[in-house]
Amino acid sequence: MGRLKKYFLTLVSISSIIYAYGKIRLENFMIEIVPASVIFAICMLGCAMTAFHLGRREGIDNAVQYFIDQGILEVDDE
Repeated sequence: MGRLKKYFLTLVSISSIIYAYGKIRLENFMIEIVPASVIFAICMLGCAMTAFHLGRREGIDNAVQYFIDQGILEVDDE
């Protein structure tokens, strides 16, 4: 019975060390990933806004050119 108790206590202590180490690593990971996620989100927002504005400008230019080609709009060349 003493040998089984010793193995059980060894197993419990090893598992608690692994758990504590994993928890410390997880906390460090969370500390590193939160600022990185915020920076990534800001960059993605900037990319999306730039793409939207460029696409809208190009889309309007192409639409006007299409309407001119179809004869729907008439433009005075000055």
